[in-house]
Amino acid sequence: MRMNRRADTCGRTNRYTSASTSSSAAAASTEASFQAAQYVPETNSLVSSSSSTEQAYTPVPEPTTTSSSDPEPTTSSSSSDTPAYTPETTAQAAPTTSTEAAAPATTSESSSSSSSSTSGTYTGEITFYATGLGSCGITNVDTDYITAVSHELFDSYPGYDGVNPNANPLCGKKINLSLGGKTVTVTATDRCTGCAFYDLDLSPSAFDQLASQDQGRVAGATWSWA
Repeated sequence: MRMNRRADTCGRTNRYTSASTSSSAAAASTEASFQAAQYVPETNSLVSSSSSTEQAYTPVPEPTTTSSSDPEPTTSSSSSDTPAYTPETTAQAAPTTSTEAAAPATTSESSSSSSSSTSGTYTGEITFYATGLGSCGITNVDTDYITAVSHELFDSYPGYDGVNPNANPLCGKKINLSLGGKTVTVTATDRCTGCAFYDLDLSPSAFDQLASQDQGRVAGATWSWA
């Protein structure tokens, strides 16, 4: 009786073992089939993506330095623009000389009048002044009938050397003077620097014979050498 139970036990064991084994095998087969159906190696996608990346990549060319190099500056333009300095010493170095002092100024009126200063009739203005020691070396008073001739006539009178005015041949010459129908005779004893060529500067008494002293300067007087 015990042997039968053992045999029965063994039979159960074998059935259990066999069923367990077949169940495990079926599970393993199912898992293997699932894994075989689901698993896809990622190597192909990686390779394809890698290959697509390699095809899209374009290498960037390396930059060159030829365009960035600047030409070296030159100094020729700045040197040509700078003007050369010239010292301004010529104007100061040349001394100024006065030619007017060496050569006396002459006018056509004085040169032409010098030849006729001893003859003819002349017209000019008359004035009067306070008398005294004149250029001829003669001292006069206001009551004397004397006159001063212009400096141009005095200096250009024939025979005068321009050195000693007291020795001028004009000194002491008589002049007949007329104005407005009045006449007076005067003596040349002085030199008038403010008179025109044929003007006469009279003593007050000589002027009174022709015009009023209130008039001061009177034009239109005529005169000639006596």
